[in-house]
Amino acid sequence: MNKTILLALISVASFAVQTSAHANLVENGDFSLGATGWTITSPNHFYSFHLNSLWDGAYVNNPDTFSQTLNTIPGQEYTLSYTFSTLNSQPGLIFESTWGGVLEQTITTANTNPVTYTFANLIATSNATTLSFISGNQQFYNELTNVSVTSLVSTIPVPASVWMFASGLLGLGTLRKKVRA
Repeated sequence: MNKTILLALISVASFAVQTSAHANLVENGDFSLGATGWTITSPNHFYSFHLNSLWDGAYVNNPDTFSQTLNTIPGQEYTLSYTFSTLNSQPGLIFESTWGGVLEQTITTANTNPVTYTFANLIATSNATTLSFISGNQQFYNELTNVSVTSLVSTIPVPASVWMFASGLLGLGTLRKKVRA
């Protein structure tokens, strides 16, 4: 087979390779830019940003809400991940994470060691999905950082015309070989 036709077939086949990437949909998930990208509802304003994390000290009976509406694809699976800890091991805290209005986790036990929580297979039901964190701590601060929402993003499927073009090239290569023989 002619080298030109072989190279053409290889280049056409390279279009068919499905690639994937993990794209973080959360803006400013490490809070390095303060509240940028986040909607904050805070009755008492007991929150601050320190060392690339959010520190929230709202009272348990009057918690703060930190949310972000993400551009999502209905039916697509997403993975939520974040790191959470408390400043002190005193009792009396509430921390909840929700995805599209559905409660994913409730933490009521203090933990001074940062723990990363991951929730896979979250399904988007619309083009806009709200990620929310509800936070209150009676004695000290809750700490949140490294918030990310990722999806396995596939390339656009190869159109049928590319496959028809490839089979046409293969046919021409075979025909040319027969004519030479």
